[in-house]
Amino acid sequence: MRRGVLFESSLLANIQVTQDYFPYFEGDVYRYRINLVMDRWVEFCDQMKERPKEFFWFEDQRILLRRLVNRQQRLMACKTTQTFITNKNLYSIIPQDIDIQVLLGILNSRLISFLYIKQITQAVKDDFPQVTIKDIMALALPSADIITKYQNKLSNLVERMLVLNQKSARTPQEKEMIQREIESTDRAIDALVYELYGLTEEEIKIVEGK
Repeated sequence: MRRGVLFESSLLANIQVTQDYFPYFEGDVYRYRINLVMDRWVEFCDQMKERPKEFFWFEDQRILLRRLVNRQQRLMACKTTQTFITNKNLYSIIPQDIDIQVLLGILNSRLISFLYIKQITQAVKDDFPQVTIKDIMALALPSADIITKYQNKLSNLVERMLVLNQKSARTPQEKEMIQREIESTDRAIDALVYELYGLTEEEIKIVEGK
């Protein structure tokens, strides 16, 4: 897991000046959804104030996680495969020994947001709750055996969630139908994550504020 780059605006360009210039992401990341805005290019070089040494954090399959939680106190993560450079407000996560869609479903689950907000002081110490690499890496994952048991079902639900969030509605009725299906799939993912972590009915009620 790595944070994006920090640089002076002078490194930005409207065209790809050299092979060291890459699309610069200026959109937004939400839960299972990404708003792609890449109208400018930035040079990946030592002139940047902060950057990872390796470029692989900005290409191929990865999870993008926002540094700020949303107003509903939820972590916001999405999957991408496109090549672009992100700034310090986004983290790149490259999963190891776990299916990327399983990890995405866990990170976006109600349980993990609940645990993060309850256990991490940085998240609630000011008006802009923040996510840190240290705290995310400290979150416990279920054992490999348990994940394997639920992997196909959870991965399929997450894939469905990604597809639904890309759909464009042509009418208000269609928009409402898509939203209902998103909410239903989201609840199914939450229920599966509760099973992954072995929560009791009473514990689930606490997480859901009931």
